[in-house]
Amino acid sequence: NTKLLVLSTNGTLLQTFTGCAWTTSILFELSYTQQADSMIITHSSHIPKVLKRTGATTFTLADFAFRESTNQDAVYQPYFKFADDDITLDIDQTTAQTNVNLVTSAAYFESGMVGTIVRYHGSELEITSVTNTTEAVGTLKKDVRIELDDDPLKSEEGSGTITVLHPAHGFASGASITVEGAESILNEDGNGLSAGNINGTFTITVLDDDRYEYTASASDTGGDSADGGGTNVRIIGHPPTRQWDEQVYSNYNGFPTTCKFHQQRLFFAGGAITDFIASSKTSEFFNFDVGDAEDTDSIQISISSDQINEIRHLVSGRNLEIFTSTGEFYLKPQVGKPLTPTDLKIERQGNLGSIQKCMPRLFDGAAIFVQPNGKTVREFFYNTATEDYVSSVLTYLSPQAVDSPNDSAILKS
Repeated sequence: NTKLLVLSTNGTLLQTFTGCAWTTSILFELSYTQQADSMIITHSSHIPKVLKRTGATTFTLADFAFRESTNQDAVYQPYFKFADDDITLDIDQTTAQTNVNLVTSAAYFESGMVGTIVRYHGSELEITSVTNTTEAVGTLKKDVRIELDDDPLKSEEGSGTITVLHPAHGFASGASITVEGAESILNEDGNGLSAGNINGTFTITVLDDDRYEYTASASDTGGDSADGGGTNVRIIGHPPTRQWDEQVYSNYNGFPTTCKFHQQRLFFAGGAITDFIASSKTSEFFNFDVGDAEDTDSIQISISSDQINEIRHLVSGRNLEIFTSTGEFYLKPQVGKPLTPTDLKIERQGNLGSIQKCMPRLFDGAAIFVQPNGKTVREFFYNTATEDYVSSVLTYLSPQAVDSPNDSAILKS
């Protein structure tokens, strides 16, 4: 069964799509959510699909595509470092081009990763071939610019030596770097290091894992011992770094298990990272850019509890309710406020779990779900008195009434 039939409310067949990504074996594991004329359909085995109404009786079915930057050098999608934290990545170029060599400090690459996007200091590379487990080749989409914290340069009075604060930099002594965007570091009399002499290409001496130094050009010296450089200092270089990651959703890693529109955001969950939840920016359903964690930026969070919590369903109720293989949770915002990237947490409400099939349904304010035994049906509702959720059994009097259901529905009169 690789078809999708679109029917009107009176049962009239409007359109048929064939050759769809799903088969009979996963049909009842599909998750879907709808906003206006668009429906998102997800399963961990395939790219999310977008069913969109284009006319009174016409529809299109297409792959979900995350929004790209205007010049197409960045894809606004979730990223995560799947490699062990101590594995570094190095590349041999810093300007956007093809045939860039990627090298990891330990085995990581596999042939199935061709087409996957990794980020090196925020610059995206699409892997085009895999040489071996530690070497690959890719296309660098954007010039590498390593942004430093505010005022990362330290001058010394009467000296041309500049110390750079660059946590976990990865450089070795003798490496060549280019500094750009640094502002002059001057004392109250206007004397000191001018921008023209602290920007440029220099050879560095490493002091420790977080600092290195270089000498200003033109024999310029500091007028005072001070921190400076401004808020836009960038380093051009390609040291081995632990600061790299890769796209969460891909043919190699898998795709989200479930999806839900909630509070003007599109949420994906499960799949590639089983307990991971990611949302779009507010009212920008294809843009999952975390930005600077402003209130409207993407929300990305994991359950990270003491159990394996494979997220199976999301429900948009009073809160965003989360149903996993081993428990029930919800995304808790600050009281009286919408969800934002910095003011929320995941609260556990139970340890029952739910089945993958048979999506939970909202009925009279409660989410109806089926436990993993395939027999116990419960309602998950918010108790305003205790300010938490309660899971009450609905099949208490007739436990034999339900046995491994495939699907669920709410009939309204």
